[in-house]
Amino acid sequence: MKTEIEGMVTVEAARAAVVNARGAYDDARERGGYPAREAAAMNKAEAAYAEAKKQFPRAAAWMKADSYEMARHDEKSSAGRRAKARIENGEDAATVLAEMETEWSTAAARCVANS
Repeated sequence: MKTEIEGMVTVEAARAAVVNARGAYDDARERGGYPAREAAAMNKAEAAYAEAKKQFPRAAAWMKADSYEMARHDEKSSAGRRAKARIENGEDAATVLAEMETEWSTAAARCVANS
């Protein structure tokens, strides 16, 4: 269903550009010196990604919830899965993310308290 969220392709492409630019920067940095061209490309990609997330907040929220769902911890993963479904169903993305993060924060604190 994620393809039905407006701007998903744009936000995913912008994120991929950041990943690629960071990789190119890291590779150039390992060769020595300061890779100015790669740093500029990375900064440009990060700015474009920030703009895409600002322009398409539901898509960005869905992607953040998706990253939570991919977590190894069951409670974090479940929080992400529920948040994705709520975003897909049209609920307010900012509210859903805040509740997802609160849910996970509470679960994580509970785990720490029990250790």
